[in-house]
Amino acid sequence: MLGVNHAWSACVIGVPVAATLGFHTPVTALPFTIIVAGYALAPDLDCSEATASRFLGPVSEVLSWVLRHLSAFVFRLTATPQDRPSSGVHRHATHTLCFAVITGAVANWTCTLSPWAVVGWLAFGALAGAAALSEWLLLVFAVCAFAPVVIERASVLSVLAAMRSWVGLAVILGCLIHCVGDAITVDGVPLLAPIPLGRRGRRRCWREIHLLPRVIRLHTGRRVERWLLHPLLISAAGMTCVLVWPGLHADVRHLIPAL
Repeated sequence: MLGVNHAWSACVIGVPVAATLGFHTPVTALPFTIIVAGYALAPDLDCSEATASRFLGPVSEVLSWVLRHLSAFVFRLTATPQDRPSSGVHRHATHTLCFAVITGAVANWTCTLSPWAVVGWLAFGALAGAAALSEWLLLVFAVCAFAPVVIERASVLSVLAAMRSWVGLAVILGCLIHCVGDAITVDGVPLLAPIPLGRRGRRRCWREIHLLPRVIRLHTGRRVERWLLHPLLISAAGMTCVLVWPGLHADVRHLIPAL
């Protein structure tokens, strides 16, 4: 699945999750949603040509290089004779439940050590989300995230402390949404790797999991994804916002004539 569609699918899921966490207005929910959308691109750091590997220039390129080599090492270490021959790079270690949980746990742990760690995790997510969706989301994120500094005269550290509580969850959720998106494509993802699956003698650690029947699985970047799935995801994101915040459509309707 294309990076932009991973990000839009994260918006569809991120909005109701944000409401469940207590973000009851669009302004308070947007930072969480944008971060989830950003980390929905993170598993594709194992591909040097992906948006996630290029949007920060040398920084994301180095991170991509590290994760590609780590993924290949993990594959060589855990693959069974029944696993398909592979370099073990793209759609391997980073496209697993294990990667999502470990990355989220590391995010949560480092954020408890320093507010600068919070800034780092938030910056990566916000910049990745903006790279996939639209650059103006950076401004939206900054305004919504740090509005309390101006409105409530809160300190930046107190705002970061409040955001620290959900950074790890946003990372895990974004990574899992990415895996689900790739699991509806023809290649699938080894979501449960490196857990051995299958009967004795045929067990594979890197068995691909598919969420759709073979005949309707997506081909990444083809017309069905670009001209059907993409607009459906955007529409679904809009409908989700309306369902979560019933008064939002009325506010927008009154705002448009003023513009």
